[in-house]
Amino acid sequence: MDWTKLPKPRLLAAAYVLAFLSWLVGVVVIIYSQATGAEGTQMTIGIVLFAIGQAIITALAFALRAPTTNPRDAFPRAWNRLNLGLELPTALHLIRTR
Repeated sequence: MDWTKLPKPRLLAAAYVLAFLSWLVGVVVIIYSQATGAEGTQMTIGIVLFAIGQAIITALAFALRAPTTNPRDAFPRAWNRLNLGLELPTALHLIRTR
């Protein structure tokens, strides 16, 4: 994935890092809430953080999809790379160096 082909790559990289952290904190809060039997506000906060992070990651995956021989593989490949955190080093490098 080439972040530099998009307009404002540094801003998009920062949005990705924040979205990934939001997603990760949301997952941890949801799992903790389920393990402790918490209900209501705590679970809602986790779900909202997870949903916000996923929405931003999905939008970025659509924007960063690379042209491939099979166009149906482009979006899922980008989405998986972003969700697994494989693009975090690239995004952090882009934020720090530009």
